[in-house]
Amino acid sequence: MIRRLPALLLAGLLISCVPVVQGTTTGVPLPLVPGVALMAQPGDSIFVEDVTGYPSFGYRPGDFDGAFWIPASARRETADVRTSFALRDVELPDGWSLMIRRMRAVRERVPADSTSASGEPSFIFSLRAVCEVMVAEDALPGSYQLHAALQARTGERQQLEFLVQVGEE
Repeated sequence: MIRRLPALLLAGLLISCVPVVQGTTTGVPLPLVPGVALMAQPGDSIFVEDVTGYPSFGYRPGDFDGAFWIPASARRETADVRTSFALRDVELPDGWSLMIRRMRAVRERVPADSTSASGEPSFIFSLRAVCEVMVAEDALPGSYQLHAALQARTGERQQLEFLVQVGEE
């Protein structure tokens, strides 16, 4: 077993270097761009990210201060706020599904030369929703328009529209 250890470690390293195709995981979602079609095949799952500001949902920067902020980089922190959001008024073709897979509040520190008058660091705040669109196994080739509303606990909603182009297998 000890002789095989270097080979196993090398195999593990090589597997971890395999690039991930954008849109195939929550970690590398496709940006949701109005009017731009998401390409898919029958049975595919596509991960899509929508980025918006706090005010779109009636939130202010301090509203998530009780959240557990995790450093994501030297200037960016994220907090899981999925329990504060839900999908409503979902309109999908038969056999399709749409789910929120990740919902994060993000605060990004503005460079030091842009601090507030009080000397405190300034932040840019955003909300990032990653949704999974699951295409039906028996979906026919063509364009599909999907609709849903992302609703916050505040009651505020933001419409999400997905254009999915299903190709032939």
